[in-house]
Amino acid sequence: MFDGLVAFPSRIRWCALTAWLTILTAGSGCALWSTDDVGRTTARSPLKHVTPNVDAIELEVSFVERPIGDPLLGSRMWSELVTVSTLDPSTATALRRNGFRFGVAGSEPPQNLAAAMGVTGGKYNYHRYSQRSGEEMTIEAWPAYATCDIDIDAAGQSRKKSYEQARCMFRVTPERLQDGWVKLSFIPEIHHGDLKIRPIPGNQGWEQMPSQLIEPLFDQRFSVELNLGEMIVLSADGDNAQSVGHHFFRGGTSENKLQRVLMVRAVGMKRLNLLRE
Repeated sequence: MFDGLVAFPSRIRWCALTAWLTILTAGSGCALWSTDDVGRTTARSPLKHVTPNVDAIELEVSFVERPIGDPLLGSRMWSELVTVSTLDPSTATALRRNGFRFGVAGSEPPQNLAAAMGVTGGKYNYHRYSQRSGEEMTIEAWPAYATCDIDIDAAGQSRKKSYEQARCMFRVTPERLQDGWVKLSFIPEIHHGDLKIRPIPGNQGWEQMPSQLIEPLFDQRFSVELNLGEMIVLSADGDNAQSVGHHFFRGGTSENKLQRVLMVRAVGMKRLNLLRE
């Protein structure tokens, strides 16, 4: 009986010792078994990598060139275009004062413009571009002038500036609004002077690129929303030969004065997947 009484407390002491060692090793981070005896497993995350998508917008840029005064590019053509009613009144005034005019055409060009595009003896040219949504592009409206004087109306104040090797450009930014709808933003710019290596803002920050001096005309920037297939039609307005619009769309020699109409059509849009390395 004595032996039995001694054995009972011993079992208690052994259980307590085992429990104490378990707590001690758990707290210290040590293992009671060798890691070599445990099979190692690796697992891959069930979550897929996110693939960035980019909206690409297809644009058709074209122009038709005819002698100044050609009735095909006159008042009848403008009457066939839709006026952009959402344009801010101050912007509309700035564009008119600086000799610009534009409207929107449907999927088919208006009758007079279509006729001008098909008439022999004129000039018609077009290019297609695929541009990322929100990424800028430039469109040359008229070739370089060796020298020119331009009257620029800014907030009702007119000032005359002289330029050398001036090119009349539009900085255009297409932006996807929703399926089937594109917003085009235009800023008229005058690129002038010698071509030199200059810091130019790029996709990765400032880049050293050959460039002329650039004078953006922010008072005359405007935007228009187009359904796919529609196009914006731009040209000069008024008789001021010193206006910005005149230099963008009218020129030529004294014997052969010409006018241009620029058209930018929203052709389509698609999604691009940029795969990660």
